[in-house]
Amino acid sequence: MTAAPPLPDALLLALDGVLIHDGRPVAGAVESLVRLRAIGRPFCVIEPPGMSTAAAETLLIASGFSVDLEEMVPRDGDDPAAWIRHAARRLVLPAAGTLLVVSDDLDRDLVPARQLGHRILLVRSGRPLDEDRVSLELTPQSVADDFGAWLYRALRIR
Repeated sequence: MTAAPPLPDALLLALDGVLIHDGRPVAGAVESLVRLRAIGRPFCVIEPPGMSTAAAETLLIASGFSVDLEEMVPRDGDDPAAWIRHAARRLVLPAAGTLLVVSDDLDRDLVPARQLGHRILLVRSGRPLDEDRVSLELTPQSVADDFGAWLYRALRIR
């Protein structure tokens, strides 16, 4: 079993594919946000492209999540680096702090985050993946079947 990496100082979580998949909460996702709040770990939720904050809030509440609008980050425009930088500023990272960007979209979310120097976690949500590319570009610690299990393992090892 690969050891869990150190917990980041803050997290940026994709709503679609990490917290909710096919209109339903991902197993363990609701509890994961509760755990993050309980340990005081700041996070933001990335809204899907084209979804308003109100629609994202409604979807999260209907799926059993507790929602704080300050934790929501719209995915504005076509430049992922811009909204990732915006989210990082909102999270107020300490000097040399680490941000973990969690998504099921390698190209749209994770590659730009890594280019900005952030840690990444690719969640296998059922989205088709080029397994050869994943194995070449990511370490085993950068891939998880689901975020809830990754977080549970990371916290349990501490």
